[in-house]
Amino acid sequence: MRASEYPIPDYAAYLWHRGDGLMLALPDANDAEGQMLFIPLTKLDAGEAPGWKFLLHTLAQRRSAVQRGEHIKFATNAKPTAQMLEAALKASHVRETVDVVEEDIFAETTTEETDECV
Repeated sequence: MRASEYPIPDYAAYLWHRGDGLMLALPDANDAEGQMLFIPLTKLDAGEAPGWKFLLHTLAQRRSAVQRGEHIKFATNAKPTAQMLEAALKASHVRETVDVVEEDIFAETTTEETDECV
C-alpha cells in the first residue's frame, strides 16, 4: 500500500532521524502552525525495547541512504519488511530467554555453594 493511499488521521505525527536525535513534527489539524520538537538520542535509551531499537535503526538507515543519494530499496535496513521486523523481535526474545536461563543457572550455583558452606 502506498502512503498516499492510506487515510492519514488528523492526530498523526511525523518522525524522522536528524543527526544526533529525532525530530517530531506535530501538525495542527486545522492547517494552523504546528509544533516541531527535537529529542536527543541520548534521551531515547532503548533499554530492552527491541521494537524501539528497530525503529531508531530504520530511521537512521533511511536518513543515511537519502544523504548518499541512494534510492531506498525494499527489504533493506532502510525499508524493512514485516518479516525482517518479526525476525529482529524474535532474535531479541531468544537473547532475553538465554540471559534469563544463564541467570537462573548462576543463581542456583550460588545458592548451592552457600548451602554447603553453612
